Amino acid sequence: MAEIDLWHAVVQELAAHRPVVLAAVVHSQGSSPGKSGALLAIGRHGPLAGTVGGGQAEYLTIQQAQPLLTTGHTVVQRLHQIHRSHTPSTSGMVCGGSQTTVLALLEPNQMADIQHLIDQLHDQQPFAWQLSPQGWAPAPPHAQPSWVDTDAAHWVYTHHCGTEGEVWLVGGGHVSLALSALLVGVNFRVVVCEERQGITTLAANHHAHAQLNLPYEALAHTIPDGTLVFVGIMTHAWERDAAALTALEGKMLGYLGLLGSTAKIARILGRKPRPAFFHAPMGLPIGSHTPAEIAISIAAEMISRRHQLRHCLA
Repeated sequence: MAEIDLWHAVVQELAAHRPVVLAAVVHSQGSSPGKSGALLAIGRHGPLAGTVGGGQAEYLTIQQAQPLLTTGHTVVQRLHQIHRSHTPSTSGMVCGGSQTTVLALLEPNQMADIQHLIDQLHDQQPFAWQLSPQGWAPAPPHAQPSWVDTDAAHWVYTHHCGTEGEVWLVGGGHVSLALSALLVGVNFRVVVCEERQGITTLAANHHAHAQLNLPYEALAHTIPDGTLVFVGIMTHAWERDAAALTALEGKMLGYLGLLGSTAKIARILGRKPRPAFFHAPMGLPIGSHTPAEIAISIAAEMISRRHQLRHCLA
């Protein structure tokens, strides 16, 4: 789920004059089900959107939120859970690791700040917010993502929200349509490039953040270089795949993929050397056949690559 969906759920609840508890995993270690940055919005009748890992750990988090919602208590709470049995603060789960979750009450008088957050995300602009003993608030300019814990009275968690990397899909067909929906849901910014006119699958693609109509030879001047810039080539004809691939030669990208059979790819590539970030056929080998299955295999590969790059950049 994209983070903006969680904030939409929060605003809807606040607009009805009902408070919301925001639960945020601010620190995690090992095989914890909730990783740092995971969010859950909780209303009086239960979860609204998001997750902090599921299972018993999430159940305990929801239970701890209820007194804040019923009493309007504004004291921020911290919940430290160890996911091993026979240890203090055990969550009842045995997956290993631990997580620290902060619970803060959001109230209707904060709607303006939260609506500004939503507007920024809609406009593809970055936004940062903080949790501290004083509660939730927009972060100061240039604040870096962090968890600084001095003691129970002096700590701060800074969270940057928005998309995490961008994917340029070259071709607006059936796989592109299915893939756009998946990638947006996991916080990629998605741009679809198509040189044909009147493509029904492109018209049906309401998921992508942007659509561009241009000849594929112009991609070199359109797609930027970048470690978290991913490109997937999936045009309507192998000759146009080749044109797109030629246009992108020399680009420094985080991921460049080409959709197609082994025979088609061999015909396009010949003996040309390719960079380490090039994937062909693109997608994990899961035996996919339908556009939906192929999209899942590609999305999984891109998510895996994003995690690898994050680790390298950390």
